[in-house]
Amino acid sequence: MAQPPMPTRLLVLHGPNLNLISDRGRSLEALDAMLEARAVALGLELHIVQSNHQGALVDALHQHRESAQGLVVNPGSLAPHAEVLAEAIRLVGLPAVEVLLETSARKGSALKQDVELQIAGKGFEGYLQALDWLARRLGVKKAPRAVEAPNKVAVPAAARASAKVVGLRAEAPPTKTIGPSSAADKNKGAAMPAGKTIGRKSAADKPQAAAVSKSIGGKSERAVEAGLGRAAVREKIAERLSGALSPAGLATWARAQWQQVQRGAPVESGQREQLEDVLQTLLLSAATKANDHQLIELMTQLTR
Repeated sequence: MAQPPMPTRLLVLHGPNLNLISDRGRSLEALDAMLEARAVALGLELHIVQSNHQGALVDALHQHRESAQGLVVNPGSLAPHAEVLAEAIRLVGLPAVEVLLETSARKGSALKQDVELQIAGKGFEGYLQALDWLARRLGVKKAPRAVEAPNKVAVPAAARASAKVVGLRAEAPPTKTIGPSSAADKNKGAAMPAGKTIGRKSAADKPQAAAVSKSIGGKSERAVEAGLGRAAVREKIAERLSGALSPAGLATWARAQWQQVQRGAPVESGQREQLEDVLQTLLLSAATKANDHQLIELMTQLTR
């Protein structure tokens, strides 16, 4: 008799004092209940650990590394000094999302180069977005549900100029249904403590070149030398709006670019912070089902 497939399991780590912090009147216990409910809806299982000590968080990661397939971590006030936890995340190699309640904590976090995504300033909602993103990242398949035919979205006149910059047609682009990424993630084994088990790691994405098409100003060679620029990001958004790129494809591209930027890859002079913010928004675009108007607004921001 065939055995049912093993569930996808995630480890959730809450750092110091988060048991005393609330968001809009909701306690950490309420957050954990929300996470469990979202996990059930996504077809995930969770093991949740809260500790006021960095060593305990590292121990939990070591203990669960072989059964863990993904990690959600909020280091709390440890964020600027969590070098040991950052090293453990890097060595264990699980796809990891860092959640920070305050936007201001993002830049100074010691974990930023060792996670695949940071979600900051969203309160408890950031944890739910992290689960959604990891479910997509790990290719978790939920029960099929009916999908209504998408409506065609009209492009506002004010946004047509942005569309022309990257060669979009003036008329509204066709809306595409959102589907899973075509590339299968490779998994790697790892170990775990008492409680719910967790699982494996997917291989890091291959870096992608940040070259700009000659259709944008005819200066692709100079753009490559300068690193990732606003024009290259606008071009990718334009491909998504025109239907040449899927929502999952745009999110995968943005993740690869964000990881390279975090590792010190060159970017357009004076635009690092804006490009980091836009790439993080695009990282979540597939999970949050960003519509065409939101993508056009991002393009507009990148032309200012």
